[in-house]
Amino acid sequence: MPGKLKSILVWGLRWLGLVALICLAGGFLGAVLFPIAGHLLGMDLATRDMVRNGVFDGGFFALIWAPGLSLVICIMWAHAQLSRKRD
Repeated sequence: MPGKLKSILVWGLRWLGLVALICLAGGFLGAVLFPIAGHLLGMDLATRDMVRNGVFDGGFFALIWAPGLSLVICIMWAHAQLSRKRD
């Protein structure tokens, strides 16, 4: 595999991995925080339903931000890698 194609594949996989990690973190935070806020606000949902809603809402909000944030992080990593290579 030529070097340029390999580099594109590696950075693409890093980007996808970051997107998945951010979405997973958003779903986890939603699953933890949504029931806490729901109980504090006196919602009439069962805890299981609040956790499910938290996973969906947290994952969705993270999915909105994940692609752009992952792109910025990958660009920062590539810049740092190029700077180290030049020195």
